Amino acid sequence: MSNRVDFTPVNASVEYLKKVKNYVDTGMETVIDVSQDLVEDGYGNNQNVDELKDVMLQYANMDNKLDAVFAAVDVTRIQGSGKGECKDLIKIFDEKLEELLERNKGTDLKQHEKFTEMEEKIWEIEHPGENPSQQLISTRVIADDDLILTQQEVSTKCPYLGRDMTHPMKNKICGHHIDKEALDALLRVRKGSKCPFGGCGNTELIQQDTYHEDKELKKFIDRKKRAAGKRK
Repeated sequence: MSNRVDFTPVNASVEYLKKVKNYVDTGMETVIDVSQDLVEDGYGNNQNVDELKDVMLQYANMDNKLDAVFAAVDVTRIQGSGKGECKDLIKIFDEKLEELLERNKGTDLKQHEKFTEMEEKIWEIEHPGENPSQQLISTRVIADDDLILTQQEVSTKCPYLGRDMTHPMKNKICGHHIDKEALDALLRVRKGSKCPFGGCGNTELIQQDTYHEDKELKKFIDRKKRAAGKRK
């Protein structure tokens, strides 16, 4: 008798949540359109714009939570590899989801790509023909610095598997890493994914040729493992 876990109910739930995510995406686009219309028609006072920004932040929060669920499901599929007890897979899912949601608590929702897009489009309407304000530029620089710091802190850990990578693959566009095992599984079970690193602004979809082996990081990880073994 096969021990393979049937993911059919899970797949059905994921498909439903993908529809919910589409509604959230549509909602964010609508908020951007409405905010532009209000500003262009002269009704974009501070109160109206602030209310729309609050709505966008709520959408951004929902979007992040949905991404966390999708990521937790992917990790469960990868680590489960179609075998093991169902209760073990549920534990993997629950622990990964809790970890991702906890990580999201420290995320600045104002750095969500749709919120920044909304602010930029409003600014462009209010300042036709001008270059982006120093405030907008500073916000982007601060966000990029935070991402670099975060990456350095967890540079050896795969954002999906939640453990040190054995074969680190580097994204050619944003520079973030993922383990080859996780990359292969993502390409197989969740096509259309973007960089899984939390808060990454890279909007390009993952492709096999988007990543290349990071030999230097692999050497570092191997040295780290050897050093840890000597301390035991």
